[in-house]
Amino acid sequence: MRNSEENGWTGQCCRLLAIAPAELMAPYLESWDPRELASCGEQLAPVLARFGPAALRLVLGAAVARPAQVAPVLLPVRGAVAAGVMADALLRLKSVQPVARSWFARHGVAGALLLVPAAVGKAGRERAAAEHALRLVAARQGAEALTAAVAERYGERVAEVVADALDFDPLQAELPAKLPELPPGCGWRCCRRSNWPTGAVP
Repeated sequence: MRNSEENGWTGQCCRLLAIAPAELMAPYLESWDPRELASCGEQLAPVLARFGPAALRLVLGAAVARPAQVAPVLLPVRGAVAAGVMADALLRLKSVQPVARSWFARHGVAGALLLVPAAVGKAGRERAAAEHALRLVAARQGAEALTAAVAERYGERVAEVVADALDFDPLQAELPAKLPELPPGCGWRCCRRSNWPTGAVP
């Protein structure tokens, strides 16, 4: 019952922000806790359209709290927080991945540049997400174009780090440090189809 009441209250707040006189609602953009309005989801889109940059604190905070619900609202927003939300969603939130791909298709290299500090920063989920997103943009718009833009914005040394990240195959990280040796007498010929047991493959 409490959750239902809370959702009803937040829904009313979002509707008020969208339709009530702007001069009355503008102060609440700075005072309301974004996490409390995160359940509004895409209802925040008209709020952003109405108030523009003044609504970003509320919308971005809500997206960080509940990216699955609010990420679509960020499609027109280009900024470091929005880029981070989309990169994280691209890596780990399957339901939001189409939205994240659309965001990077829309903002391209300019959006990817916002992730460079995370991509060359401390190892962890944020860095992994940033690197993953940079590879997506590089695949679409070209690694050379991306690294050239990185060099122009952040310098050649940073561009070299990013280039290494673009060349890295994440699957290599899953391999053991030492691969097992093949049985004696089993060289490359073991991999020939003619040497497979009958019925081994369809």
